[in-house]
Amino acid sequence: MGLARPAIARMLGAFAALVLAVAIGVPLAYWHRVPPWSLAGFSMTLCPCASPCPCRSGRRPTHPDCEAATFVHVVRGHYGSVSLDGLKFVDVADMQRGAWIIVYGEAGTPDEVQAAMVAVAENMLMPRIFFAPLLARWLGPRVTVRRVERIEYEVSENRLRRRVSIPGILELDARLRADAEGRPRELVPALDMLANKIAYADNLAYRYTGPDLPRPLDYSGRQANMKTFHVAKEDYDQERMLVQEARAMRGAWTPRQRAIITAMREAGELLPRSFGE
Repeated sequence: MGLARPAIARMLGAFAALVLAVAIGVPLAYWHRVPPWSLAGFSMTLCPCASPCPCRSGRRPTHPDCEAATFVHVVRGHYGSVSLDGLKFVDVADMQRGAWIIVYGEAGTPDEVQAAMVAVAENMLMPRIFFAPLLARWLGPRVTVRRVERIEYEVSENRLRRRVSIPGILELDARLRADAEGRPRELVPALDMLANKIAYADNLAYRYTGPDLPRPLDYSGRQANMKTFHVAKEDYDQERMLVQEARAMRGAWTPRQRAIITAMREAGELLPRSFGE
């Protein structure tokens, strides 16, 4: 004998209540546990595209497999009470499809610091809509975290040249395109997770021989950019980042992005200044 209609209705009602509880509870749990965070420091990205990089203004890459490498040095930062001062890491990512990211951190980095930085990145990537945390696990990129003994970082030529090395895995070397005063010659608004502007640099070396990709990469001589950054949770909460409108772009800046860029120009943020950290 089958279940009576009232019993079936009760079961369906209970299931619907469970789904609703999950749909509300998961986002609430996520948004309530994200503490204030901020990051300040230096970053550079090297990739196989031509320069200037079309991806940074919402256009398609010039290279079909846009495997970009980004180095980040957090000079000052925190996630809640966890200090991120001095943190260094490199990621190699599929920038075209957004399907995978390989993150290299130093072996000496405490577990709580690594977890905090992953939480910051997750919060950056999370759309500022209530139900976004429900879908993040399925829609987000596949992230692989690797510990390496050290990430070597060298600053030279009056802070214009930056070298990054993970012995046996990665080599990055770039020099800022600067004027006689050491100021960036090509400072432009751009899509970036850490800043709304980048400065173009000469890509002196980008070589990757790590085990996580099916073939070595050598994109030396292609595109490179640098930026100093100071970004915080409220920049994302208040949707002040150009990158947050990337999906709405159709090869041109959206009205919201144009308003952000206009405000940057009026505040003098696109005037070239000497690079520091």
